[in-house]
Parts: sequence; structure tokens; C-alpha cells
Amino acid sequence: MNKQPHLFKDDVDWSALVDESGPRVRQVLSEVCAVLTTYGREYCDDRGLLNLPPSQESRQIQQEQAWMAVGARLASESTGAITPDMTANLFQRDIVRRGTKNYEPDMSFLNWCFQRKMTGEVETRVEWDAYMEFVRMDQAGQVKMGYFADASATMQNYEYGAGIPIKRTWFETNTFGIRMESLAPKFRWAYFDKLMSTTIYTALQAAITTDVAMTQNVIRDLNTAFAELKRYEDSLHQFPFGNASFHIIAPPECSWWLNAVMAMSYTNLSREVLDERPAVTYTTKLPAGNTIYVVVDNYERNELGTRVPFGVYGTADDIDTFAQKITYRGAWGFQCVTASGRRLIVNPAHADFIIGGPFGYKAM
Repeated sequence: MNKQPHLFKDDVDWSALVDESGPRVRQVLSEVCAVLTTYGREYCDDRGLLNLPPSQESRQIQQEQAWMAVGARLASESTGAITPDMTANLFQRDIVRRGTKNYEPDMSFLNWCFQRKMTGEVETRVEWDAYMEFVRMDQAGQVKMGYFADASATMQNYEYGAGIPIKRTWFETNTFGIRMESLAPKFRWAYFDKLMSTTIYTALQAAITTDVAMTQNVIRDLNTAFAELKRYEDSLHQFPFGNASFHIIAPPECSWWLNAVMAMSYTNLSREVLDERPAVTYTTKLPAGNTIYVVVDNYERNELGTRVPFGVYGTADDIDTFAQKITYRGAWGFQCVTASGRRLIVNPAHADFIIGGPFGYKAM
């Protein structure tokens, strides 16, 4: 069962904070920003690189520990609206709290792209290689001299930001806790899913445009894609994908025949089988249909670069709305190499469509 995130305690008398106006409220709002940052960065490590989502239990523990730290500091103060005698009700961990829907972003792009920390807005990735040919030495001991070569690519990251005002009236009406708890999963979802995931999969579709000549024998066509990638020769006259592993990226509508492809390849040796053992990722970020992509798995130039990890910043007074403005910001970039993938347009309605045909045998 999917547990719900609980960032803020429901039974906190937030209106008590208005007993001390101005600095006291801003101080608590800064703690709110810290809790939201902890929740928003749960997919990032301390270097700002994205990780696969942790378990629901570890997330809840992390969020509660953040609030316990806030509570310990506030409880240690001898003055203020929150007094020591309120500590037990505020910070005990067995309080019944109202839940909220935990929006889960589509982080499937972490399955196949390479992650790197960026330090500048624009960085150049330089790949060096030595181009050498070995020859049989003659009696004079001569060798054939080679040379160093390099290939470079420029990657740029952009900073993204959004903001929202936290109104002071939320404190006064005792509804601050539950409203902010409902808001937190949405701003994280908007950044990682609506912005980052959508942008990356749009870039993938724009970059991988080399089609495989389809026979509508799915296993045979996938093997053709693998072979074409293995035969790709770069500018250094090397075959960088000759021993690579591959990843299939597909919309969920393809699962009924892709699952059959994988099952047939693992269990039925009397029929055609895949030459490779690719991983498969289904994502709704691809358009509905039967167009899939075969990419080199975790290729270092299909790169997600993070410069500023996602965080919550604030606060600034807004006298017009009687609120404190907080902003959500992050900076990242993505690039996809056209040569690192192939596109397959499968047509299950085609007269020749088949998952994989039987092997042919010569008559005895």
C-alpha cells in the first residue's frame, strides 16, 4: 500500500505564531522552506545528482526527521509563542495526521541516461583517443606511427524557477499545515515530471530519428537495430557501441507485444530470439502508439547534467498580498547523441506482423 507523505502536523496551532508578528513568522517560514527543500530534493544526493526514488518508508523517515530538527530548536527556546509545554503535542511521532496524495514524478529517464555534475553554465566535453595501427615489424625494426585525436561536444544547462506566495492569513485560519502538505507533492511533481521528464523525452524524440527498415518481424527488426548500432563508426574510426548493452524505450501501449518478445527470447529456443538482452522502460512521456526507441544503455554522452540542485528559496515580503514569497529553482541540461539510437515503427496491423518466426531447417 502506498503510504502518504506527512510533512506538517495537522494539529499545530499555526495562528499562535501571529502573536509575535514579523521576524517570528519569517523565522518559521525559513524552516518551512528547509522542510520543503528536503522533500523536493529527495531524488538528489549531496552533489546535486539525481538518484532513483528511495522507498516510501525512507522518505517518510527523512521528512519526519527534518521536522523533528525544527521542533527541537523551537522547543529549546524559552520565549515565543510556541512554549515548552506544547512540545509533546507538536513533536511526538504517533500523532494521527491527515494524508495527501503523493504525486510520483516519471523518473524513468534515469534508467538509461548518464548523470554528471556541472559547474558552469556551458561546458565542453572532450573525448581523446589514440589512432594507431599495429604492423608486423621488418628486420629494421620499423613501426607505423599513429596520432592523437579528439572529438568534442558542448553542453549547456538552463536555470528554471517558479514561485508561490505563502499568505499570512493561512496562519490566522489554522489551515496552513494541511494546505502546505497538499502543495508540496505538487511542486515537486511539476519540476521533475512536468518540466524535466517531459523535456528529456521530447529531446529524445527529436534526436533519435534514424529509422530501421522494418520487416514487421519484431525480433528480427530489433536485432537489426542492435547490429546497426554495433556497426556505427565514429569520427575517430572506432566502433564505440561494438560491445554495448542496449535499452528499449517504449510507450505502455507496446507492452502487449514487447512483453511477448522478451518472454519468447528467454523461453522458446525453437524460434527466433533476441541477440541482446536489453532493458525495457515504459513511459507515458512518449506518444501513444507503436513507435519505440533502442538506445545505448547509460551512454556517457546521452547526458543529464545538474548545476543547481532543486531547492526552495525565500522569503521575500509581498505587501500587496500580505504574504511571503518563496521560489523553487534548479539548473540542469540534457543532450542526446543522434547516433546512439534507432527508431522502430511497429505496425501490428501489418499483414506480415509477427513477434518472431520459427527457425528454418533444411530437409534431411
